[in-house]
Amino acid sequence: TTRRPVCRHGTETLQSQAEAATAFQAWGTIWAYLYCSARAFFFSTDLQEQYYPFAEDFGPVNIGIVAEFCKTLRAKMEDPRLNQRHIVYYCTHDAETVTNTVFLLAAYLMLDQGSSPNSAVEAFSCFPALPVIPFRDIHNHQDFPLSVHNCIRCLQRAEKCGWLSNFSAEQYFELEAPANGDAHIMCPKFVAFRGPDQRIASELAHHLKKFVDTF
Repeated sequence: TTRRPVCRHGTETLQSQAEAATAFQAWGTIWAYLYCSARAFFFSTDLQEQYYPFAEDFGPVNIGIVAEFCKTLRAKMEDPRLNQRHIVYYCTHDAETVTNTVFLLAAYLMLDQGSSPNSAVEAFSCFPALPVIPFRDIHNHQDFPLSVHNCIRCLQRAEKCGWLSNFSAEQYFELEAPANGDAHIMCPKFVAFRGPDQRIASELAHHLKKFVDTF
């Protein structure tokens, strides 16, 4: 699959070695420069593609993926071998994947670099051809187009409430597994389950006592 880059390169304005930008336009000036530059370091993951839809929904990816992405990008940013190189994160060019990628990069800017939600999202505004589209729910009728900016503001709210301070991606993915109840800690006082079912124990609906020790 042909991939086109979502790029971050050096600047002081975002308090880091790099600034989030998206070189989506194939063979454009930025893409051509980075492609030919020995100072560019290209990498990608499949994290922006790890959303499992119920219908025509496509994201956003969950908070566990956000944490894993920030950890991965942070490691690249702190790698002394890359101090003098542009870091280019690339993805496939379909709108759904690009939108999730922009969400992850904006989340990194806000959570790791201290950017405001507005600044984090506006970092991509210089590329008007970028196919960022609203997230949608599983219903055919859409009452509210959920934007990347909406999602970043929600992350900021969660951060201000302290809900992310002790977040464990490892625990999140363990509880998320259907075999473990498909449980999600939405906030310190609210846990969502698939079930639990008091009558039976199955792969998808566990007895309530299974979760007593966990919570």
